[in-house]
Amino acid sequence: MDCRERPVEKKPLGEGVPPFPTFFLVGVGLAMGGVLVVLVWNVWRNSEIVHDFGTSMIETHRLQEKANARTASVQMAASTGDETWERRYREEASSRVSLIEKRVARASTPEELANARAANKADQALAKLEYRSLEFTRAGNGAEALRILTSPEYNALKLRYLDDLLGVERFEHEQLQSIIITRQSSFRVLLGFSALAFLGLAVAWVRVARSIRR
Repeated sequence: MDCRERPVEKKPLGEGVPPFPTFFLVGVGLAMGGVLVVLVWNVWRNSEIVHDFGTSMIETHRLQEKANARTASVQMAASTGDETWERRYREEASSRVSLIEKRVARASTPEELANARAANKADQALAKLEYRSLEFTRAGNGAEALRILTSPEYNALKLRYLDDLLGVERFEHEQLQSIIITRQSSFRVLLGFSALAFLGLAVAWVRVARSIRR
């Protein structure tokens, strides 16, 4: 009887490992890769949205600031007869019109669009009175020019214009807050999925490691 010890046969690394953990490992890895891609896209998209809304809100604020500057320019022109004020008004007018047109084009809801269009309409009505005032100024009738700029009609139009701009700003702020809340919820869900995927990946690695050691 041969009592000599037989050499222990070593199985190649990985032999006898059940296929399920391997497939599961690949699946979880792909899932984590997909979650990572979505997370990166979500962060990029959020930054784009915040940037767009920030630009729009800055433009709206600039229009509010220009509301007083436009009145001051035509009033100074009427009071002094200095053509420099008229040139300044006309330069500001082209910039103002461009900003208002951008606000109308960027409106993302019917309510915001209605306010932007109303502000545009009020701006055009104000501009008609201001250009009429400048005509009287050029004719040397500063008193009539000032009367137009201090009339109830002009003041009512200016208040309406500012109110419409405030409406645009309010909708922008509400939309931005809503989008931030929605994106935060989506981000939490994605983090939850990535945590589950990471847990599954860890479990798969443990099973593979135990199978190799047997």
